[in-house]
Amino acid sequence: MSESILRILQNKLLPWVERDGLEQIAIARAKLRDMKRSPRFEYSPRKLLGSRVGVRSFSFNGTTATWPQDHLLETPLPLLLFVTSGKADMPFGNYWLHAAEGQGVFALAHVPRKDGTQPYLHPDNRKEGFCSTINFAEVHGRLHIWCNKSHGEIHEGSKFGEAIFSQDDRSVQLLNQLQYHFSAADVSPTNALCNHLLQSFLLTVQSDLQSGNYMKPGLMKKTLRVSLENYDPIAQAQLYIRAHLHEKLTLASVAQEVRMARTQFALRFKQEAKQTFNQFVTQNRIEQAKVLLRETEYTLTFVSVSVGYQSLTYFYQVFLKHEGITPRQYRERQLRRKKKDEKANP
Repeated sequence: MSESILRILQNKLLPWVERDGLEQIAIARAKLRDMKRSPRFEYSPRKLLGSRVGVRSFSFNGTTATWPQDHLLETPLPLLLFVTSGKADMPFGNYWLHAAEGQGVFALAHVPRKDGTQPYLHPDNRKEGFCSTINFAEVHGRLHIWCNKSHGEIHEGSKFGEAIFSQDDRSVQLLNQLQYHFSAADVSPTNALCNHLLQSFLLTVQSDLQSGNYMKPGLMKKTLRVSLENYDPIAQAQLYIRAHLHEKLTLASVAQEVRMARTQFALRFKQEAKQTFNQFVTQNRIEQAKVLLRETEYTLTFVSVSVGYQSLTYFYQVFLKHEGITPRQYRERQLRRKKKDEKANP
């Protein structure tokens, strides 16, 4: 049972986010000059020692490049972390971002960040400094959650501390929604949409932990082995689809994204995913819609557009066919269930 991660989530993260929202979240970008600096955080420049080295193989966390001398890596997926104790010094591109307990950092996709081998401490702080962080990132369509601890020159990452994976992509979809909004707009600390998404993300993770809907890394080695040894275009296509549910997704465009011929991609996708491309896209859109309907108060029109349906009428038709009830009926049923649970557990 992942009690320590659940305890951190319930006793620290959710209260912090409920109280401060985005006030205590820094959005990390590739260069210091591109950062929207917050007076609540400290920043200091750093000089890169080496150059970027591209990575061709499909690695565990989707790494696309590294800076070996600087212990940095680049991935096409975002990272969310919170400092749970002490003060963390984190390198992003050409700067250090210094965050204290209760503060969080959302590193956008393709932002050079730590490779996990070095302490989360500036060299000047490694004599007396210490910190702990909890981290959230996507790995092969599942949410990877792990804890880091740094004390002086000693650093304990996911190989030594606690690490788990979700068994579905509900939380990943919310993380990708945050990535989309943080990347596309000049997000202010009072952005209600992102505040709701952040809370929904943490509540979904809490729900998974409480229901046991997660796996330990040791239990997943056999599952992940096949897709880690070589580049897997179908796995990459599934990652791309989940990250772009709000966009128009066609068989041809996704096939091009993973460098495959359209016909070959369609056949292989059906063989490996056990469903057609369109069935996979629809299933993921409906699952994302269910999370938004269940965890937020967004309008039905907003939910529809957020998962890629520009027509609310068509969204109703697809949802009804897939779930047997309308989106409104689903939300009302979930609300009644929530109220019933609250009465049973005051």
